[in-house]
Order: sequence, then C-alpha cells, then structure tokens
Amino acid sequence: MKISFFFRDAKPLSQLLGLFLVFLACSLIAMPLALLPDLVKPAGEVGSARLQLVAEGLVQLVGFLLTAWLFAKLFFLNPRQALGFHAEGLHWALGLVGIVIIVLLIPATDWLSAWNESWTFGALEESMRKTSTELTAKMLQLLAPATAGDLLLQLLVMAAIPALCEEILFRGALQPILQSLVRNSHVGILLAAVIFSLAHGDMYGFLPRLLLGLLLGYLFWTTGSIAVSACAHFANNAVVVVACHCYNSGTLAFNPFEPIGLPWTLTLGCTIGAILLFYLYFVKKPRQASGNPDSAPSETEG
Repeated sequence: MKISFFFRDAKPLSQLLGLFLVFLACSLIAMPLALLPDLVKPAGEVGSARLQLVAEGLVQLVGFLLTAWLFAKLFFLNPRQALGFHAEGLHWALGLVGIVIIVLLIPATDWLSAWNESWTFGALEESMRKTSTELTAKMLQLLAPATAGDLLLQLLVMAAIPALCEEILFRGALQPILQSLVRNSHVGILLAAVIFSLAHGDMYGFLPRLLLGLLLGYLFWTTGSIAVSACAHFANNAVVVVACHCYNSGTLAFNPFEPIGLPWTLTLGCTIGAILLFYLYFVKKPRQASGNPDSAPSETEG
C-alpha cells in the first residue's frame, strides 16, 4: 500500500502544513551541503567559487526539489502528474513563447528595480541594504570565474537548477495548494508569487521577482506544465548569468544588478508586446488543469 493512501484526501491546509514540515526536514539535510566550501577549503578564489557553485546546486536540489517530490509522494498517487510533469511538444513550444515574453519584460523589470531601490524601510533600512549588498556581492563572487567551462557550470547551477527546482516547489507544489485554500486561482497565484519573491531574501529585488513570479504562475496555471514555466524561468536566470559573466570579464560596462535606466518608450513598447504574446498564447487558449489530479478541489475563479 502506498503511503499516499493515508494523505491523499488531506485538505489544502493540511497539505500546506505537510509541505512546510517536509521543507524543514529537507532544509536540515541541506545545511551541511551549504557548509561544504568551509569544510573542504579549496585553494584560491576561483576554486572556492567553483566549490560554492557546486554546493549551491546541491542545496537547491535537496532543499527544493526533494521537498516537492517527497511532498507529492506523500499526498498524491501520481507525483509526476501532481507536480505538472507534462512536457509534450506543445508545451516546449509554449516554453519558447514564455522565453520571448521574459526577454520583452527586461525593460519593465529594470524600471521596477529602479523603483524598488527607492523604497525605504525605516529602522530596518540599514539592515536590509546590508543584506541586499551582501547577496549581490555573493552572486558576483559565484559568477567570477571567466572560462567557458565556468560559464557552463554557472548556467547549470545558477540558471537551470534553480529554474527546475524553484518551479517544482513554488508552482508545482505550493501554488495549487494556495489556489485551493483561498478558493481563487488568481489570489493563489499572487500569494505564491509573493512567497517566491520573499524567499530570495532581498527586499530591494522584491518587485522584479514578484513580476517574474506572477508571470511564471500564470504560465503554469494556463498550461498545466512545469516545463513551460521552467523554460521561462531558465531564460530569466540565464540572462543574468551571462550578463554577470560579461561584467566580470570586462566586456560589459554596467553592473547587471543595478538599474540601467532604459528609455520609457522602449519599456512601454516591449511590455505591450509581452502582454500581447501572453494574451494570444496563454489567455485565448483553453486553460488546462494545472492542479493535482488526485484531489480535484473546487475553485472559484476570480
């Protein structure tokens, strides 16, 4: 008898609690992996950065991917289907459309970043600024090695693995629970996007990540396929990785973690193009069920 037999009729609140407890357990397992660079202590900054990259990838795989998979194994008879593992030819084609939308939204993301940078948080301002600066410095350090092999490793660890792991956890596992819990798909997508953005720990990157989370949430909800949102997520991450690689090697003059200040006409035109593509390919098409098949909760579409 499968263990999911005991949990498959669990209510959304119980599923949310179960997901949280599994995440805590997997986070405890992942902690030693995060300390790997300190334990091994490789020679030189380049070797240290490479080992940190490997550790970062392992932490993502255990903390996010394993969490989602164990949760799905516990609560659903078909974990793959529950998490949206549908990847037919149409889904890959829609994934390419999602990539184009992500690229078109770069100017809007830059504008949101500039606005977000102007936020103030009173007594927490100094602490939040320090955290944001440290996270940016860590990213630049991880992406510092500049060989072609390093770039491939960076794309794997900082773009591909997070795209897969974060989509499976936040969109495949968490989002359907929240949609069922609040009985409104749009509010559920918003809540999942907020949690996704907050989980990155940088309030000065909150708005751009919120926009990304909303887009990815709707890509998953309208197609039912984690492949679609993962493709778009990978493109977003890959743009940052390549830009940082070029910045560290001196071929890019501006810091990719700082707002560029693109013309408003370009921002408006690209945003309209992104909205149009989203409408044509993801709104006009009939929505496929993106929740899990073992517990078809009733929803009130907002």
